[in-house]
Amino acid sequence: MSRWNMILGGAVLWLTACGAPGVEDAVLETDHATYAPGAEVSLRLGNASYQALGYNLCFSTLQRHEGENWAAVPRPDTSPREFCAASQSSLEPGASTSSLRTLDASLPEGEYRYLTSVEWMWKGERMDVVSNAFRVVSPSTP
Repeated sequence: MSRWNMILGGAVLWLTACGAPGVEDAVLETDHATYAPGAEVSLRLGNASYQALGYNLCFSTLQRHEGENWAAVPRPDTSPREFCAASQSSLEPGASTSSLRTLDASLPEGEYRYLTSVEWMWKGERMDVVSNAFRVVSPSTP
């Protein structure tokens, strides 16, 4: 019996050392590190886990870095209205999906990121996932 414990322990150690996907590994990233106000941002959600996850990128929230905190950026009343279906899609392990978002043309310069919520379907729990931080810079700024 102790031989099997050693083999099992070795396998767990090997999988951990090799960077095997975790139970809850979701990655949200943008296609660029810098954007101009009004630019189109491609958000990519990747499922690096070994379990399916539920998502709806339409409900992702733009956040601005303000001091030590990240604050939600309200959508201006003048922005075009997006139609968001209140349905959740499923993303299988190893798969990814993308969604295009348009930054508001009056967005001030600064550091931003997107936040979205995913559901780990195997246990019915939600988790927030944040993208990489990116800069919004006016085209006239060097």
